[in-house]
Amino acid sequence: MNTHWLKNILAVLAFSVAGAGTICAETSSTMPFTNYGIVDSAIFEGALLISDQTFRLSDNTPVQKLGGKPASLSDLKPGTKVGFNVYGERAPYYILDVWVLPGAFDFSTLEED
Repeated sequence: MNTHWLKNILAVLAFSVAGAGTICAETSSTMPFTNYGIVDSAIFEGALLISDQTFRLSDNTPVQKLGGKPASLSDLKPGTKVGFNVYGERAPYYILDVWVLPGAFDFSTLEED
């Protein structure tokens, strides 16, 4: 029984699936953060309120602008759009790093289909 054609089809399918996974990974990793929102209030006692959720941060929390330009905690004013990463197993979560986003940044570009 000749199964050569079956092996070829399986190889093509395997490469197609691997390629699709790579494309998805590249699309989802284009932003350096996994969370985003709008700062609701100024930093108070080591906490920052973003989109009605409280997050903890320290004076050493890295802050930068989306293009990699430096920023500081003083840039995290009410109304500022931010992207950020968190750590911790339960609320309140701790902010690992923050990106100050342009005012015209469209959050809908980050939403999954």
